[in-house]
Amino acid sequence: MMPDHVKPFIAARDLLLRLRTDYPAAIREFRWPGMERFNWALDYFDHLPADALALWCIGEVEERLSFGDLRTRSNQVANHLRALGVRRGDRVLLLLPNVRQLFEAMLALMKLGAVFSPSTTLLTEAELADRVRRGHMRHAIVHASMTGRFADLPGEYTRIAVGAAAGWHRFEDAYEAAETFVPDGATALDIFVNMRGRLAPYKRIRRIEFAEELPLTISGKIRRADLRRQEAQRRHDGVRGAAEFWEEDFPELTRAGR
Repeated sequence: MMPDHVKPFIAARDLLLRLRTDYPAAIREFRWPGMERFNWALDYFDHLPADALALWCIGEVEERLSFGDLRTRSNQVANHLRALGVRRGDRVLLLLPNVRQLFEAMLALMKLGAVFSPSTTLLTEAELADRVRRGHMRHAIVHASMTGRFADLPGEYTRIAVGAAAGWHRFEDAYEAAETFVPDGATALDIFVNMRGRLAPYKRIRRIEFAEELPLTISGKIRRADLRRQEAQRRHDGVRGAAEFWEEDFPELTRAGR
């Protein structure tokens, strides 16, 4: 069953489908749905009938996957990519043929809030280098048969291969990851709600950031001075951390009087 907050999206979609042969009417009547937050993979795709056929791959290997299969697999891929450092807002190059891993990766990246760039498999080494440089790609998910095109491609980006490729992370390791996925934003909201119920207003947490690593001393203590310098530099540059959340990001806190 679809959650209630998705109804404006479905209504807008249905209107465009109904008016697909009447372009002037579609322009006249269409309105962007008013939604405070919406993730197509989490809020819509994951709620489609689990047993219905979603993907039918015909080739050397024929595969049929239901919506439930893709929901589980994309959760696993999202958890795997998160462990490899993919974060909200990161740009990810996809160089894959029409295989199921392409669809698993796209859904997983949507769930993570990453920005992906699907690329034709006809791209040359020079064209890939241009795309990585101009697109500021931080990660690349590539079919093993095409990883050779990246041999002389400079840049600091995570290399993930579908299939075996020397020096690349294995995409298939995702299938050992947890089958449930918890978005960072949902976790941050839960923390904000919990702390608002426990702390006085002047003690309240107003910013949360999830980090894989922290600067530590030899004895294992957090280097707070280093953290403050990093935060000051980010404020100076006007950027936010990939997994950084503020109270203002969640209008439902104010709306619910929390």
